[in-house]
Amino acid sequence: MGFPSREILFIIELIYYVPAFALSIYVGFRHGYGRQQGWIFLSILGFLRLTSASTGIAAINSPSAGLISSST
Repeated sequence: MGFPSREILFIIELIYYVPAFALSIYVGFRHGYGRQQGWIFLSILGFLRLTSASTGIAAINSPSAGLISSST
């Protein structure tokens, strides 16, 4: 019983984006979330990727129409 390939991809995304999101939050607070610096956009991207990977894993384990549409 192995993991499906999509679930492996979602796990890899979580492993990569958790530290990246934490680092972008730290740097954003350190330097400020001014519009010209772009840290807010990096933080938003990290948050959205984490949400997508989390809902993707949840959709594999217990599929529903809402989880499937939010994970794609």
